Amino acid sequence: MQYYKELDVDNYDSIISNTLNFIKEKTNLLEIPTTNNWHNISFNEYIKYVPELKTAFLKYDGLVPTRVHLFVVYYNNAQRIHKDTDSLTARINFPILNCKDTFTNFYKNVVFNKMLNPSNNIEYYIATNTDYEFMDGVEIKKATLIRVQEAHCVVVPHDFIAPRITMTVGFDKDPVFLFDN
Repeated sequence: MQYYKELDVDNYDSIISNTLNFIKEKTNLLEIPTTNNWHNISFNEYIKYVPELKTAFLKYDGLVPTRVHLFVVYYNNAQRIHKDTDSLTARINFPILNCKDTFTNFYKNVVFNKMLNPSNNIEYYIATNTDYEFMDGVEIKKATLIRVQEAHCVVVPHDFIAPRITMTVGFDKDPVFLFDN
């Protein structure tokens, strides 16, 4: 199974720099570390700062972004293996800040338990076993399609620069078809 695929998207550099400006001006994610990794972002507010995201994927069968979320890692303690409860089986991730030498790893033979994060009411599945197998990993260096309903976790080295921020983008339709293109 192919777990990820790097993509070329229009206006990539502008999306990254404007997203970082949005984070600096509209959030406190660079100043106040939390243990919560997943951050929901108002798409309507975000798109005012990064309007080029709306057309960045049109060459991919007219994909239209409908939501963005930020995944922020402040601490090098091990992230837990999980899978998302998203309606989409894939999303596209962007490296926003300090992603060098950090990886999104994928696993098989994982047993899950459904959880609810009380700080943001996000449901997800967390691994309950330890005899899973590593399958593949990717350093997010550019826009990257990933399978979010497969077992995965973010791995950072002990000396990484915090915060490590990626943006994940959801669409009007599941972009999983891009694995076949």
